Amino acid sequence: MNTDADQENLNSEEIDIQIVADSPEESGTPVSPDDELENYTKSVSKRINKLNAKNKETEQRAAHLEQIAMQKEQELQQYRALTTQQSNTVLVKEAEAVKAKTAQIDEVYRQAVRSGDADLMSKATDLKNEIAIQNERLRVAQARQPQQQAQQQDQGQYQAYQEQAQARQPQQQQEVAPTTEALSWHEKNSWYGDKDNEENLQATQFAYFTHFNLLNEGFDADSDEYYQALDNRVKKVYPSLVGSSAETNGSKPAVQRVSSSAAPSGRQQTRKNSGVTFSNSEVERLAGLKPANMTMDTWLKHVAKEKQKISAKENR
Repeated sequence: MNTDADQENLNSEEIDIQIVADSPEESGTPVSPDDELENYTKSVSKRINKLNAKNKETEQRAAHLEQIAMQKEQELQQYRALTTQQSNTVLVKEAEAVKAKTAQIDEVYRQAVRSGDADLMSKATDLKNEIAIQNERLRVAQARQPQQQAQQQDQGQYQAYQEQAQARQPQQQQEVAPTTEALSWHEKNSWYGDKDNEENLQATQFAYFTHFNLLNEGFDADSDEYYQALDNRVKKVYPSLVGSSAETNGSKPAVQRVSSSAAPSGRQQTRKNSGVTFSNSEVERLAGLKPANMTMDTWLKHVAKEKQKISAKENR
């Protein structure tokens, strides 16, 4: 689980957490019952477990692809070794054949000299020239062989590096048709995807980046909570854009709560500034439910955020 990213996202929400005494008379704040606190922690734990499972699946996929790449590299190494061995064998056989031909031609030339046969001597001379050319070709091939083997090895290493790098990259997601919720959100935010306007283009890129952040935090795409969080975060940076086209379209959005959460800035500000209170006994119970790989401060912020979401739903 990416706890650093979670901490950064939680800090951006500016959640004010207060821990008070258990006595309602002293704090003026009712203590949450066990079942209510359990609902908060169950929802947070479900999101964390979903994110952990997603990360584990990604790691397993990357390890599997890397194993396949290593297996291919081993097969390629074996093929290169076999090719090198065959190339060496061919050169050795060719060298032996040239050596034998040279000996035969030398013998023919000596016989021509002893017999004084001009025609035989001419043929022997031509054969000596041909064998000299073959010897030179063989010498060049033998000289180039180490360089060619080194090039093949470098190419193999580069190919293996590319395969391993590709194995570590996430697989490209298949393009799917936009959902009804996505189309409804785009009707209310027509600036998204507008490349002609510089501000709209920057806001589009920011929204796209925020989309992946929300998925990594465990939000379900196309849920009310997802679009509400998306609008809130985009509105922080581009307050004049979110929901700006809802009135001009004149259409009632399919997900009504999305536009309502994006429009009133005063309501948003009130939610961000409102704190979440835990009693000492609640903190003790939460400590027993805290994931092992998470700090207590981060865990409390996760639960506080879920507590705010549930309270907001109940107050609608």
